Amino acid sequence: MITSRNILVVVTSIMLMSVMACAGQSKKIAPAEAKKLIDAGKVTVLDVRTPGEWSTGYVPTATLANWNDTQFETIVKKLDRKKPVVVYCAVGGRSAKASTRLTELGFTNVLDMSGGITAWKNANLPVVQP
Repeated sequence: MITSRNILVVVTSIMLMSVMACAGQSKKIAPAEAKKLIDAGKVTVLDVRTPGEWSTGYVPTATLANWNDTQFETIVKKLDRKKPVVVYCAVGGRSAKASTRLTELGFTNVLDMSGGITAWKNANLPVVQP
């Protein structure tokens, strides 16, 4: 027999599962939004490109943690997991994978910059030239 109590239990269970499914996911942000957070000093910036790509320029304050390197996790495990982290690559593929991994490692606020450094440069935002 279906009762209002049974319906309430089912609805509550669905809501809890939805919240749990959303926890640990990264959020996409635009380069302009990333720039505001960086300028405010409120985020860690993580460049997941290769050293060769890094040498063509990077976002100010970024730390290099090459997604394709076996040392990726060693590098990111040294970062503050409670501080928001903006992740970017060249156009967005590697940063999406890295963002997922960061949430798996316990980072609580992962922000994946849409379009990577390509979009950053196209928006005429500043780039550090090593």
